[in-house]
Amino acid sequence: MLASTTALLGSRVRRSGRLSASWLAAIGGTALAAVLWGTVGPLFTFYPAGAGTGFAFARLAVGAPVLLLLAARAGKTARWTHRDLGVVLIGGVGVAAYQPLYFASVSRTGVAVATFLSIGVAPVFTGLTRWLATAVASAGVGFLSLGGGQVSVSFPGILLAVAAGGCYFLQASTIGWLSQRHGSARSVAAIFTTGTVIMLPALYWQHLNWLSQAPLLLGAVYAGIATLALAYVLFARGVSTLGSPTAVTISLLEPLTAALLGVVFLSEHLTATMAAACVLILAGLVLAVTQTRPGPAPAAAVRQLPRS
Repeated sequence: MLASTTALLGSRVRRSGRLSASWLAAIGGTALAAVLWGTVGPLFTFYPAGAGTGFAFARLAVGAPVLLLLAARAGKTARWTHRDLGVVLIGGVGVAAYQPLYFASVSRTGVAVATFLSIGVAPVFTGLTRWLATAVASAGVGFLSLGGGQVSVSFPGILLAVAAGGCYFLQASTIGWLSQRHGSARSVAAIFTTGTVIMLPALYWQHLNWLSQAPLLLGAVYAGIATLALAYVLFARGVSTLGSPTAVTISLLEPLTAALLGVVFLSEHLTATMAAACVLILAGLVLAVTQTRPGPAPAAAVRQLPRS
């Protein structure tokens, strides 16, 4: 009797240890994904005006094949159903629409308001499960976007930024749902390949002369491999383990990273408002992590759509 009890306790301890390790890995991976995303904005400042859609497509065109290679190495998963393919299409629309909407918002209402709404509104779309952490971190994003002191507001630009946040929600929720059935690598590969195909017609109106410049071409390659393929695989695993609300809240590290890179490499000034914003974002992330229990993500947090 004593031996069986000891064995049972040992099994539970080992299982708890595995869950904790998986939980910590998911938090670290999601944070790394957000940091990688945060390098895209500073990188894009070196590209010519009007290159937003072309840069977004180049990033997808480089990243999607890498995702397909990673998916090919993954083990077999559940059979793809018509409902799965519908979810892939929804996620692909979110991928294809997010960046053009964001850049259009920037051109109308400025980087500050566009960043605050498109990034800060996403946790609201994913639900208020971690409402306190979301509120604190989103407030930090708001202060961070206002740190420069100059803000221009346009109602159409606000609508475009909110729509971009909704597209980010489509990415997060569809990736989380599909990952439960097909794994993170296959899910992200399917959604982003679909998004790349959907974006193809938009190239008709784009000038891609900048691709002939080696530094800009290498920047697009980096954006596709590091900030898309690697970052979204890490983010998908985070969503699967932590749930969409917590993973999206952690992803608010993105604007914090972009702001710090601007200070270090682009000669931007770190104001008191920006410093306070950094503290708020980090406090929100700490709250999000401490409110998340180790173990599989709750069904309601991950499966935003009904299971087939």
